[in-house]
Amino acid sequence: QPGLAIQKLRMIRISNIPNEPGIAGKIFGALSKINVESSVQAPAEKKAEISILCLPGLVNNILSVLKEVKSESLPDIEITEPVSVAELTLVDPLMREYPGYLGRVCRAIGEAGVNIESISSPGITIAVVIQEEDLVKVARALAEEFQLIA
Repeated sequence: QPGLAIQKLRMIRISNIPNEPGIAGKIFGALSKINVESSVQAPAEKKAEISILCLPGLVNNILSVLKEVKSESLPDIEITEPVSVAELTLVDPLMREYPGYLGRVCRAIGEAGVNIESISSPGITIAVVIQEEDLVKVARALAEEFQLIA
């Protein structure tokens, strides 16, 4: 039986990052003592973007570290104001054996009229990040699609 975990987070985007060796190391090296999750987005032309997901209580610490990195070594990066998001993680041990889970997740969320901010699918999980205001809609859509007890 699949399960669904939900967590309310904040997302901070860092954009206009030079797509060069060692740049991500500067950013994550500075953040190494702060508990963050991130998803690296595909570079657009010669610039990359990193989205950092964190608990609301860590936002000020992360912004402080990122502003320090910007002032000391990466003056052209752009740091967005935090956005309230929700991460929904579908877990099912059968995911590896039966194809189509990712398509079903994306279709259910799309039919609910919600845009996916970020998605990852390692192993037996699929994690999607959406705007927090869409949390109930998406949770219901996934619960219906996968016959989860709501």
